[in-house]
Amino acid sequence: MRLNNIDVAQLETAVRTAKAGTKNTRMVQKVPVEWQTAEGAPQFRSIASYAGGQLVMETDMSKDMGGGGLLPGPMRFAFFGLAASYAGAFAQAVSLMGLELHQFTLTVEAPMNMARTYGASDAPIFEEVRFTISVKSNASKEQLAQAQSLALERAPGVYALRAPLKVTSQLEVIA
Repeated sequence: MRLNNIDVAQLETAVRTAKAGTKNTRMVQKVPVEWQTAEGAPQFRSIASYAGGQLVMETDMSKDMGGGGLLPGPMRFAFFGLAASYAGAFAQAVSLMGLELHQFTLTVEAPMNMARTYGASDAPIFEEVRFTISVKSNASKEQLAQAQSLALERAPGVYALRAPLKVTSQLEVIA
C-alpha cells in the first residue's frame, strides 16, 4: 500500500527486519566529485548512481567565492539533502502512523558567517539550523508533533549535524 508517496508495506518490512537484527542496516555513501578546470564550466561535477540509473550533478561557487555563479552553490545541494532527509523521515513517520498528508513543505534555513571561509575569523560558519514544516493533514497537531519528533531523531542528515563525527581527509597525489 502506498500512502503519501511512501510504500508503507515495504517500509514496515524494512523496519521489522532491522529491529529483529536480520537486516544489514549498514551502507557506505560515496560521492566522487570532479573539479572542472575548463573556463566557463561549472566548477564541480559528479555522477550520482542510483537504482534507476545515473544523474549528473553540477554546481558552481558564487562569484565572491571565486566561481562564476553559473549554478547554485555547493551549500544549496548540502541543504537540499538535509531538507530532503528530514522531510523523508517526517513523511515516513506520518505514513507509518497511517495518516494522510494532503500538503507538505519543509524549509531549512541557516544563517551563515562566511568570515571563517575567507580566513578572516575563527567564528563558526553556522550556529543554528532551523526547519519549518507546513502541513495540511487529517492528523491532529499532537500526531504531527510526534512525527516531527521522530523525524528529528531518525533523519540521517539531522543526525549528522548533531552527532560528533570523525572527519578525515586523505591526499592522493597523481603522478
